[in-house]
Amino acid sequence: MSEDFDSWTSRTYSFQVGCGKIFITVVSYAGQIIKVITHRKSIFACDLTFFDALNRQTSFQTNRELEQAIDDLMGNEHPREGHFCHKYGIKVKSAVKQGKLGAFSCVDAVSQAIRKEISELSE
Repeated sequence: MSEDFDSWTSRTYSFQVGCGKIFITVVSYAGQIIKVITHRKSIFACDLTFFDALNRQTSFQTNRELEQAIDDLMGNEHPREGHFCHKYGIKVKSAVKQGKLGAFSCVDAVSQAIRKEISELSE
């Protein structure tokens, strides 16, 4: 990997989750995802240590096969069958209806951002 950070590209995605907004920055170099960084905009109900662990785990996961990382992070299409934030509700549903990005949980938002970035890189 190059030490020339100017050649790295990044894209930030904003997702509505139960507690507010989460921003996920995906950094790529030469068409490959090399790092994922999560940012919080509002006060989240989850513990800060969980959020820090998610940030570290996500960056670790990008060094693996990306499809497997997405499967490991992603919730199911139906929140009752998978994991979802206990604050998930009408705020997220109405954001999705308005065409904004929404997720069942922060972890689900990270998996969606990685998937979107993969589709952007392949175009």
